[in-house]
This record gives sequence, structure tokens and C-alpha cells, in this order.
Amino acid sequence: MTHHKRIFNKDDHEHDEDGEAVSANLFEIPDTDGPIWVNKFTEDSARAFVKQLQYQSRQDPTGPIVVYIDSFGGDAYALLTMLSAMESISNQIITCSMSKAMSAGAMLLACGDIRYSSAHSTIMIHEISAGAIGHIDDINVQHTNITKLNEKLMKLLVKKCKIKGGVPTLKKQLANSRDLYLNPDEAIKFGLIDHIGVPMLYKNYSVEYIVSSDPRGNNDPRKIKNKWPQSKSGV
Repeated sequence: MTHHKRIFNKDDHEHDEDGEAVSANLFEIPDTDGPIWVNKFTEDSARAFVKQLQYQSRQDPTGPIVVYIDSFGGDAYALLTMLSAMESISNQIITCSMSKAMSAGAMLLACGDIRYSSAHSTIMIHEISAGAIGHIDDINVQHTNITKLNEKLMKLLVKKCKIKGGVPTLKKQLANSRDLYLNPDEAIKFGLIDHIGVPMLYKNYSVEYIVSSDPRGNNDPRKIKNKWPQSKSGV
């Protein structure tokens, strides 16, 4: 059983029907060796992600951190908040698509130091899509900003996937379908992930993934282990 610590801001609270104070910003932080789950990309979920990431990094600045992704995507600015937090810590970040990593989820997946996908996962990438209403001048300003943001994310994806030909080549690949859906094998060829399997982080900070043909690892010589040093606390 995984134990959790509950963290909340004592100043941010509501009251239930009985007048008891309850937290409005309550979220759970897993044990230091547990994965961080990402489902949504909103301001609130990004804040929770940053707090979880920083908490685990404070517990052990040298151990790897596993991020499980199961998301249809969401806000691009929330994604950038999460990426900034990942870049700010010394820990190695291991990302894994559990069943779907689409749009912002695929970008987060690609930005891991080691990237995995389960055999049953679907990964989708596309350019930023957005709508605008209001005065024509305001719409033009919004369009300019969205274009800049899209270029930033496309450049990042090119870098992480090591796409030859740069952004023009990537945009050409995306132009045919708008939404480019990839299975795990295709995602490896694209450069978006490194391995097919699910990483499991144990207390001695060894990370293990098992090839999809034998998910239980029964007598499979292809079982692969990547090991990191134990934490200073000996957990």
C-alpha cells in the first residue's frame, strides 16, 4: 500500500455544512519513491505538479523521478510551467505514457530524460489550436502571440525528438493530418520515446521496464534494468 502525505495551505479553506473548515487546495503527494501522475494541464494541476516535483527533489536531489502521463492535453502555459519546474531540479526525470499522451501530454512525455510508453498507449502531437473573439486588432495580437508560442513548442519538440530538417520538416509532417497519432513503435521511430514498457521505481532507486511481449517478465531474457545509486538516506 502506498502512503501519502496531505499538503494544503491553511489560509485557503472553506467550510462544510457543519461549519468545519476544509481545505480548498488539498492534494496528495506520494511517497518519495512513488510516481507523479499527470492527467490535466490547467493552472491548478500545474501548481500541484510543481509542488510534488519539488517535494520529491527535496527528499532526495539525486534520485530519479518517474512521471506517468494519461492525458488528452490542455493549456500550453500550464505545460510550460511544468517544463520549467522539471528543468529547475537536478533529478533525472523519467516520463511514461500509460494509455494516452496527447497534445501537451505528448510534449511533456518528449521532454523526459528517459521516455517510455506502455504497449497500449496512443500518442498524438499537433500544432497549437486556439480560437479568438473580440476586436480585430485584439484578434491580431492574440494570433501573433499564439504563433510565437507555437514556434517555441515546435522548436522544443524538434530538439527533443532530434528531427532532421528542423521545424519546417516537423510542420510538413503535421500538415497532412493536423493531428498526428502514433503507436509506441511509431513514436520510437519519430524520436518521441526511447523504450516501450512501464518504468517501476523501487526503494533502491532502480528503474525497470519490461518489453511488451512479456509484461510480467516471466523467463524473458529481454528484461532490462537501469540502476541508479541509492539515496543518501538509504531508502
